[in-house]
Amino acid sequence: MDLQSLAIYGALAPVLFRLGKSARKRESRGIVWLMALLPSLVAGLRHVSVGIDTATYDAAFTLIERGQTEQVFGLERGFVGVCARLLRLWSSHGFLFFVFALASYGLLFFRLWQERGRLSFPWAALALYIGFYPFSLNGMRQFLAAALVVYATGYLREGKYLRFLLWVAAASLLHLSALVGLGYLGAELLFLKYFDPRRRRRALLLCGAALAVGAVAFARLMDRYGGYLAARSSGVGLMLPGKLLLLLGAATALRRTRPEEEGYETRAWGLYYGLGLGLTSLGYFVRYGGRVGLYYSIFEVFFLGRVLRAENDSVWIVSLKWLYGAMLGYQFYVSLTHGAQGEMPYRFFWQ
Repeated sequence: MDLQSLAIYGALAPVLFRLGKSARKRESRGIVWLMALLPSLVAGLRHVSVGIDTATYDAAFTLIERGQTEQVFGLERGFVGVCARLLRLWSSHGFLFFVFALASYGLLFFRLWQERGRLSFPWAALALYIGFYPFSLNGMRQFLAAALVVYATGYLREGKYLRFLLWVAAASLLHLSALVGLGYLGAELLFLKYFDPRRRRRALLLCGAALAVGAVAFARLMDRYGGYLAARSSGVGLMLPGKLLLLLGAATALRRTRPEEEGYETRAWGLYYGLGLGLTSLGYFVRYGGRVGLYYSIFEVFFLGRVLRAENDSVWIVSLKWLYGAMLGYQFYVSLTHGAQGEMPYRFFWQ
């Protein structure tokens, strides 16, 4: 195990957890920004060898910086345009890595902050770091698109469907797969009983429109990413089935022990997380297929934060807390010892 990597990644976990507790106690948005800043600095200062796709992005940034955008393949024009503008501000590739990470973690931490009354903010923040930081060093562009979509679900919760759609559209300009986020509108049909009559009508109307747009989006996605279907998966792990069993157990336990608290948000988080696990299971059959689940599987940290916030001493809840804690510990151990996303070993750009 590389000691430098262990020191950097290992230190971030307790620091973020402690900052999360401090932010919650003081109700400080400034501390939340600091939480987003720290992992972003690590992302911005990394060597191009950290993260499987980092070297590919680095080469693309070089072409964009030279004005040779016609030679950049596989990146959406919207993303290329954003990179070009940022490089005019500072022609440093590390600056781009930092900005994209700061945008991603700023959006996600503040989305968690919006729900701080319904979940354990420090635990959810820690789960976000452990579960998704390695991927953000690899699939940087898709992670940013997913952060935009997940942040937009805050508007969905408020019934602001147009704003939600605009955010999904913006995310799709960075990574076309963000159109998968339209599925959130379809999920609204399962929660109509929580809405007033006016919102029900809007939800039904927009869900119908989303189905039509979704058909077109699916065709575009297949045209863009259909080639990946030919790449077969290299193996099947046990983490995904384990997470699914934990989700089912947690949903059952929460419903039995504190049914009065299981309103729209908690049920929605469980559904989104379950959908994310289902989509991620595509990775069992198609290489990279599981990435499409990212837009929903991030709700794992919301659901986990809800479980760890539960004030109940029943054997069910206590067992779930221990199991989710063990899951986080195992994920962190695997990341530090295997580095499947190319995050190990960590090296600074000057090394």
